[in-house]
Amino acid sequence: MAQFTPPSSSIPPVPALVHPPDEEANAVIQGALHDLNNLLLIIATYSSLAFNKMAIDSPIRTHIKQAGEAASQAALLSQQIQNALKQGKDL
Repeated sequence: MAQFTPPSSSIPPVPALVHPPDEEANAVIQGALHDLNNLLLIIATYSSLAFNKMAIDSPIRTHIKQAGEAASQAALLSQQIQNALKQGKDL
């Protein structure tokens, strides 16, 4: 079975892949990113709650912590994309 490797602690900048979307597409993308951030917040919050309620010697405690950290890093990446869209930068 493949071993899960948590994402690195620093998120690289988003590379330029496409030109900025038009206003209508931008609004759709912004809405989707907002919804994604809401879901990631739920994952990070429940991961934190579960982590704090677990026994210190629980074998899955580390995995719950990694899930919460991954959700937080994904939220940062989503925020970088939102900021790039707001500034009209290439994605």
